[in-house]
Amino acid sequence: MTDPDRPDRARPDSDRSEGDEGCDPESMAYRLERLRLVRTALTLAVVVARLIRSL
Repeated sequence: MTDPDRPDRARPDSDRSEGDEGCDPESMAYRLERLRLVRTALTLAVVVARLIRSL
């Protein structure tokens, strides 16, 4: 059951402002690219760790 007095946490707050950086498409593309690189580096680290462990 949902309580009508409690705010729904699944929905973002419309009052919360993300600033100018949150709306900039170039900034968003840069963040996504950084996340992609971090994800790739972590995947590579896991693969290397599994390879070392299997030796």
